[in-house]
Amino acid sequence: MENEGPWEGPFEPGDPNGPTLTNRVYQSNTVNLFTDGKEICVMIGPDPVQGISGYGASVHEALRDLADNLVKCGVWIEVTDPNHPWREMQFGPSK
Repeated sequence: MENEGPWEGPFEPGDPNGPTLTNRVYQSNTVNLFTDGKEICVMIGPDPVQGISGYGASVHEALRDLADNLVKCGVWIEVTDPNHPWREMQFGPSK
């Protein structure tokens, strides 16, 4: 899938006609949090199989795992809510 070229338009994770969810921008306004057995799951997307998720014994560990998975897969989350207070904020290295 590395040579599939740029993807045009929005897509849902797991869409068989869409791109693999690697090296992409995914539009989302929410991160879901729930328990999965004895672990905490944080997820972006419709479910842990089709979306991107992180697991841990605590919310902190699950969020760290999600962040690691986003970096590992090269996925950037674009907040699409026009009223989100951080929408226009530019982040960079701390000084």
